[in-house]
Amino acid sequence: MATDTLKTPSITNFDASAVVLPYAGMGAQGYRLCVNDHVASTAGATAGSTYRMCRIPTNAKIKQVLLTAASTGTTGAYDIDIAHSDSTTDGTPVALQGNVVGIPSSDNKLFGAALSSTTALKNSDITFSGTFTTAHQNLELWNVLVGLGTTAFSADPGGFFDILLKTTTANASAGDLAVEVEYVC
Repeated sequence: MATDTLKTPSITNFDASAVVLPYAGMGAQGYRLCVNDHVASTAGATAGSTYRMCRIPTNAKIKQVLLTAASTGTTGAYDIDIAHSDSTTDGTPVALQGNVVGIPSSDNKLFGAALSSTTALKNSDITFSGTFTTAHQNLELWNVLVGLGTTAFSADPGGFFDILLKTTTANASAGDLAVEVEYVC
């Protein structure tokens, strides 16, 4: 057996003979920002129904994503995707507005795929329920998506992304959906 003596990338950079200082939220301290909101889903909402929950800048470094879902009865499930903002006034490039970011050609399901809401979820941490990893927490969101294979852009597109819930299994009954995102810019 070996005994580990490891350092994170930011500590390694601090200890280097030519110190490399990390950026806020990427190994250095930074102010956490929080955005949250909720929407009431309707009974019988079919698969493919979408709910735009929170809007975050494309350069956000995601630290935590929480989901609250009132029970939708015997059926109900959601993919948690990233989509470009559909606003025409927030700086999101016109060609990208409203599009779900594909990795490479399907929805990204970054924070979860077919998450069931048949039992109530209360501020459930879904940060790592999809393809998002601990290493991604120190990268700007646009860069995470490029690293996972999107070809929609190769540099920060600017503007905003939305956390998008997409129904994969129809809701048996109505229920309140809420998302909270903590991030650093």
